Amino acid sequence: MITGAGKRRLGFETAKYLGECGYSIALHFNKSQVEAQQSLVELIESGITARSFQADITSQSEIEQLGTAVKSEMGSIDGLVTTASIWEPTPINKISDGISQQIQVNAIGTIHCCQIIGLMMSEQPSGGSIITVGDWAVEQPYENHVGYFAAKGAVVAATRSLAVDLASLNPKIRVNCINPGPVLFPDRFDQKTRDRIQQETLLKHVDDPTAFAETVEFFLRNKMATGQVINIDSGRGLSRHSPTAREQ
Repeated sequence: MITGAGKRRLGFETAKYLGECGYSIALHFNKSQVEAQQSLVELIESGITARSFQADITSQSEIEQLGTAVKSEMGSIDGLVTTASIWEPTPINKISDGISQQIQVNAIGTIHCCQIIGLMMSEQPSGGSIITVGDWAVEQPYENHVGYFAAKGAVVAATRSLAVDLASLNPKIRVNCINPGPVLFPDRFDQKTRDRIQQETLLKHVDDPTAFAETVEFFLRNKMATGQVINIDSGRGLSRHSPTAREQ
């Protein structure tokens, strides 16, 4: 189950990669129904077993209904990837304009998904694997995004707590976090911006969502990793350059 995978962004690219690896995909979306249907058709035409499900992850009752529907139609939920997210600037003099929604979706919505699906996993003998999504720039935040980074920082911290609590219910449940960097450029980035970001990384390798998806699969398969946070950022967090724009 991959939240926020209806649009052709990181969630969809991860769904496609995992589907090609043999996983059955529960494609979650909220408002992007048309795009989600197009994404679902593409997956199915590629020979991937997939279904789409709608839910507002800011509603606990809708998350519960989502989990029930996925389990009913697909048999079990063995993995959860929380790519659902929003990103809007929150300038320091206008924090109140958008911080609540970003925390509600990016942090609380993610945590409730992990809670509700994790409790379902606790009843499965095989347990399950949960992969949350933070952001590499939590440690090097750029300006005018207090709301976004407050929320993503909470996801990183909650990942470790969730790993402890869910393992106490079923030791076969693992919870890990990926902090992506410039793994998938927005269409709005011009070539100059793309080149600049590439030069600001150590590895000079960017715009590669497969790198993120491969890390998701690692956490799905690995039986000894839990409570871990890994940056997939081509070493940008170690570079001397100050971040100035979002790359996800």
